[in-house]
Amino acid sequence: IRSVEEVTRGLACECTCPSCGEKLIARQGEVREWHFAHASGADCPGAAESALHQAAKQILLETAGMMIPNQYMEQSITLPDGRTGMGNASRSEAWLDFSHVESEKNLGLIRPDVIAMIGPTLLLIEIAVTHFVDDAKQSTIEAMGIPALEIDLVLRESPTWDWEELKAAVI
Repeated sequence: IRSVEEVTRGLACECTCPSCGEKLIARQGEVREWHFAHASGADCPGAAESALHQAAKQILLETAGMMIPNQYMEQSITLPDGRTGMGNASRSEAWLDFSHVESEKNLGLIRPDVIAMIGPTLLLIEIAVTHFVDDAKQSTIEAMGIPALEIDLVLRESPTWDWEELKAAVI
């Protein structure tokens, strides 16, 4: 996956759509925002999502690590005898180094976007571009007892992005 700023103008870019495989033209004019277009003029509704999704996976594979955010949890319980208790736990922001990382590999009944190893621990990473993990996949992941996280790229309204912006959002 490449940004339109990184390739040669026109068909000389030798680019193909990550969604449908058709040849792309790198439109790099002086009036409109730079973008890719299908050489045939076809409108491919999944192209931008596919490119962003694949680029995010590529960043995780190349970086072989990511930052996980602060997390805080608080819970109260009521015991059978009526007493109540409150507990909390927190974890600070931390960098995770992946000892091994790969994408789109089947793991039982699911196919996570990225599977990373952090020492002996397996971590599943999902990337949300147009939709989040559905209830069935989430239930399967929970039943497997494997830690998982989802990177939210859904709120991106612009069809364009640059590598540094995307890397900051993913990592």
